Amino acid sequence: MPLEKQGIYALVVNARHVKQVPGRKTDLADAQWLAILARSGLLRGSFVPPRDLRTLRLISRQMQKLTGILSGEKNRMHKVLTDGGIRLAVVVSDIHGKSAREMVKGLLRGETPNRCCNMPAND
Repeated sequence: MPLEKQGIYALVVNARHVKQVPGRKTDLADAQWLAILARSGLLRGSFVPPRDLRTLRLISRQMQKLTGILSGEKNRMHKVLTDGGIRLAVVVSDIHGKSAREMVKGLLRGETPNRCCNMPAND
């Protein structure tokens, strides 16, 4: 059962805003100090976004991560082709477009570079 239904409301508090207890540091002393501050109304809770917003942020971060990975792989493929003497940028305007991908697939199938350059893109 959630704590709120039991009448317990938890606060997420920035540790920098809570003055430290003088003397020896223990979890018990910290808990007692936080309880005193909470009873006195001196703790200000940090913003905790609603579940929907947290999910949206998670999806957004994952999308950014995957986009970065994809860009790195595209750059790696371009470097491998260039190091192998295959300069796709001379033949196509977008080296990651559909035509370029079809040309690379043709090369991987063992077709000659001249044949691959004359391939129409399949729709």
